[in-house]
Amino acid sequence: ADFTISEYSSSQGLYSAKQSNAENRIMMTWGCSSTGVHSQNNLTFGIKASAQVHYPPTIDAILTMATEVDNGTRATTPRCPAGACRASIKFGFISQSPSPYASAMCGGAADYAASVGASVVEMANGSSLMHVDKSHSVEDVLPLLAQLRSARANVLLVCTNTRSAMRIAEALEMVDYSPLAIAGLNSNTGTGWADDVASGWWQGEYWGSPTS
Repeated sequence: ADFTISEYSSSQGLYSAKQSNAENRIMMTWGCSSTGVHSQNNLTFGIKASAQVHYPPTIDAILTMATEVDNGTRATTPRCPAGACRASIKFGFISQSPSPYASAMCGGAADYAASVGASVVEMANGSSLMHVDKSHSVEDVLPLLAQLRSARANVLLVCTNTRSAMRIAEALEMVDYSPLAIAGLNSNTGTGWADDVASGWWQGEYWGSPTS
């Protein structure tokens, strides 16, 4: 073959591009959001949907639902009452570090949320993005969640790999922290999350995600 097509994944696409180039083949990618996949050689091209395309519609969807509660077109709840639901939304952001993909996925999310009039948790160091190491345990994330809860964050955007997101879900349950909404902008191209939910992990049903 003189022509190859890569799978959906920046990480896997990166190595496929290296191998394809080594064999002097043209490769087309799709779903690779990391610019390095395409810039490393002159035989790789394709569709580059920036990682940052995911968080604006996610934030917009949450705020739209809150606005519908205020307008009476969506059922209200004591935790987000009509007339004050949207104004009560306060975003907290968690990103996996070090991870260029996660940083790209959530790097501008806090600024975007603020630009559309939403409140955002800002930590003592002035950053709105809290970081967890990809190898963290449930216990490691508990102090971070305590900070977010103390700051009254009631919507979380979590930009990590799938396993880290699952650990954060477990930690939320351990401390009885129940945000109004949780969106997982996860580097997840497999079926593990859905499989676990189907096997009884009901907590995973309360997370939304724009990717499979």
